[in-house]
Amino acid sequence: MILNEIASILKSYADPIKADGMARYMKNKFPFFGIPTPIREDITKQVIATLQTQSGDSILELVHELWQQEEREFQYVGLTILKKYKRKFSTDFLQHCETFLTQKSWWDTVDILASNSIGSYVLKNREASQSILHHWANHQNMWLNRASILHQLTYREHTDTEFLYFVIQKHKDSNEFFHQKAIGWALRERAKRHPQEVQEFIERVKLKPLSVREALKHVSKIST
Repeated sequence: MILNEIASILKSYADPIKADGMARYMKNKFPFFGIPTPIREDITKQVIATLQTQSGDSILELVHELWQQEEREFQYVGLTILKKYKRKFSTDFLQHCETFLTQKSWWDTVDILASNSIGSYVLKNREASQSILHHWANHQNMWLNRASILHQLTYREHTDTEFLYFVIQKHKDSNEFFHQKAIGWALRERAKRHPQEVQEFIERVKLKPLSVREALKHVSKIST
């Protein structure tokens, strides 16, 4: 069983001292094996090589199993698998992602999932994705909100500005740090190529100070 093989490999690299530091960095929300990123990435490459002939459904089933494991490295391996095999997934991919976003939720998995696998899928399936993105934008779960804000981070000129500004205005009054930070981050990426557009938007729409600071962090450098 692939899950057992992954668990066996991860456990063999466990470092309790590093694990304690990693857990503290993540506010002790999750236990860790204590595996440094370069080593974990090498381990994941070994796993990925064994999945080439697997179907998209089988791969998603494995990622769900990884998501149920305690140590955080299991979810990191899952994220890398999703990134590698994103072309194998069918029209229900975002429903699976909703589970990954709302279980064991924290910025380290949500942000990578949103801006990578989800972003890539939505870009190729815009029309089919709209109802789910609006569902996430309007949801009471802040991590689904955050994913709807951040999924276009790498889109550049392909950004759906109508949706971007819709979801930002939806959450602009939130006192939640993860909303405010996501809004600023999304606007900062847009401002790298369209600083005036972002500045004008901020002038029209009253955002929280944190969102404004993040959004305009590099605008002066771009404008000069």
